[in-house]
Amino acid sequence: MRYAYDTEQKLVKKGIPSMIEAASSQECASALEQHLQETRNHATRLERVFGIIGAEPKTEDDDILMRSPRLRTTWWARPKRDRR
Repeated sequence: MRYAYDTEQKLVKKGIPSMIEAASSQECASALEQHLQETRNHATRLERVFGIIGAEPKTEDDDILMRSPRLRTTWWARPKRDRR
């Protein structure tokens, strides 16, 4: 569960906002905004579960989104100036 929580947090803080910024249309950005809210809800639910079982939700310091070689080369994960 900590892995799931960590992943949701990373998506909320960095992953999805980066995709929203890189969106090529307002329709895409709106869909990503909706997905961001759903992801926030997932993280909140996980926090409740941790509270119920008496565990502390933790996140890792490393960038879990960038562990995957495929994600590191995805255009939206690169800095905007390097996207081509």
